[in-house]
Formats: sequence, C-alpha cells, structure tokens
Amino acid sequence: MNKIKKSIKSGFKWSLIGNYSAQIIGFVVSVFLARILTPEDFGIVGMSLAFIYMLKILMTFGFNEALIQSDTTSNLTFSSVFYVNVFVGIVVSALLIITAPYIAAFYEREVLTGLIRVLSIIYLLDSLNMVQTTIFKKGLNFKTLTFRSIISQTTAGILAIILALNGFGLYALVAQHIIASV
Repeated sequence: MNKIKKSIKSGFKWSLIGNYSAQIIGFVVSVFLARILTPEDFGIVGMSLAFIYMLKILMTFGFNEALIQSDTTSNLTFSSVFYVNVFVGIVVSALLIITAPYIAAFYEREVLTGLIRVLSIIYLLDSLNMVQTTIFKKGLNFKTLTFRSIISQTTAGILAIILALNGFGLYALVAQHIIASV
C-alpha cells in the first residue's frame, strides 16, 4: 500500500510540474511571438485552431480512458485501440482537408483553406500518440510524460520564434502547433 501511495504522490507531483511547465513555456513563447507577429496572424491561426480542437472530441471515443481503468488489457486490446485511433485520425484529417474551403468561406478568409489543411495533420499525429501516452498514464509514469511535454513545447516554441524572426508570419504559429504534436 505504501508503494501505491508513493507512486500516486510522484505521479501527482510530475503531473503538476508538467502542467505548469507547459503553461510557463507557452506564456514565454507567446510573449516573444506577440512582439514579432501581428494580432491578425494570431487571429487567423486562432480561427483555424478553433475547428481543429473542437473536433478533437471525436478522437478517442473514451477508448484510452477505458484502457487506463481496465485491469485486464492485453497487447491486442492496445493494438486495436491504436488502429481505431489512427483510422479516426485519418478520417478527421481528410474531412478537414475537404471542408477547409467551406470553413474559409464561412470566415471570409481564403488564407484559412491552406492553414486548416496543414493543421489537419495534428489529428493524424495525435492518433499515433494516444495509446503510447495512455500506457505511460496507466503505469503512472508521469515523469516521462512531463519531460516529453517540456521538450516538445520548448522545441516547438523555439522553432516558432526562429520562423517568425525569419518572416514566416502566421506559419510560425502553425509550425509551433504541429511540432508540439510531434
């Protein structure tokens, strides 16, 4: 019982560190990017991300949570959920690519078509990652998840700042979100 308490405390500690670190890194990167990019760049990418993240609800169907709670999960179960996630990721990405012109027309911003199509890859990347993340969570290995999050957020932020400084504009923000998903 003492080992379980210790494991839960460690998981809680690393989860807090991961969440606050991601917030701090995101804030620092946003401050730098806000000095380089225009408010319109942020707004246009924000419009694109609204659809991207709104549809993320479709990604798991609760399968990953079920994997965490089940005591008897086999490799076949993990594998099946992985393939379902990848299939859903491909379908949602394809739907976004197809509907991107309509979303752009809704906002009356033609530039959104290309942005949404590029950002749709986030679904595929997330679908490849979900089961592996679930395995770490199930094993209460939040330390690994925290380091992974810190590294991805930092790398994505630095790359976004470099791209913004080199004139890539709103595509620096797009790259930031894609690299963070990788």
